Amino acid sequence: MTENHIALSLVLPKDRPDFTIRLQRAFSSSLKEKFNLSQPFPPTEEIEAALQAKGKTAYYILYNGEKAGGAVLEINGETHRNFLEFFFIDPLYHGQGLGLEAWKEVEKLYPQTKVWELVTPYFEKRNIHFYTNKCGFKIVEFVNKHHISRDSRYRPQEGETALGQDEFFRFEKIMHP
Repeated sequence: MTENHIALSLVLPKDRPDFTIRLQRAFSSSLKEKFNLSQPFPPTEEIEAALQAKGKTAYYILYNGEKAGGAVLEINGETHRNFLEFFFIDPLYHGQGLGLEAWKEVEKLYPQTKVWELVTPYFEKRNIHFYTNKCGFKIVEFVNKHHISRDSRYRPQEGETALGQDEFFRFEKIMHP
């Protein structure tokens, strides 16, 4: 029996177009079902901005050497409060436990992390299940029109009213108090 191996590999600048397409394919698959979305999501410009931003690092998730997903992380070396910007598994690999194994690899890569943080839209039940029941995150805030986050990072920007950008859960996982 062959052992399944998960690894992380840095996304190089030349890989960004491929990474973007893979991320959009993964995110768009559930949105197509839910909202009959026809355009790629998130927008290419949003992904490019994340990939080029200072302090952010992108990884492919490799499954037995094949690109099976990816992650974009914001690592704060001073506070050790890190943010998961994007995390995805290609729909072809869903339901095989790759997401949890990949997340464990991310945690191993950044053992100094005190808190991991992320947000996900209110309607993404699969994500909510994954982060709370599999990875050990706790929902710490539900941002919506009745509750605007005190943290400016989580306040909707002008025009963000579609596809859960104005209603989402904020999660935290405390690693080291």
